[in-house]
Amino acid sequence: MSDAPLPEAALAFLRRPNPAVMATVTAKGRPVSVATWYLIEDDGLLMLCMNADRARLKHLQNNGHVSLTVLGADDFGTHVSVQGHVVSIKPDEGLADID
Repeated sequence: MSDAPLPEAALAFLRRPNPAVMATVTAKGRPVSVATWYLIEDDGLLMLCMNADRARLKHLQNNGHVSLTVLGADDFGTHVSVQGHVVSIKPDEGLADID
């Protein structure tokens, strides 16, 4: 998602199972935020999980800009926020990624 590499402390935080909120932009330019599941991959890319029929997926297909805020599970004052753009959108065959 982000164009710049994340510091190791941020990567370590993102590897933990923390709650997250993603924000997208509608076709009319309205921001929309929603809770979501995420996974940080070994290469530092963030994977966001959603059903194929979700409006946020349509938003990402129309406008690839996205923001993700991950909150500390024990302290919502601790968080990491990243902004970036979609690199790829692919189906989760057999729900292997979500598992």
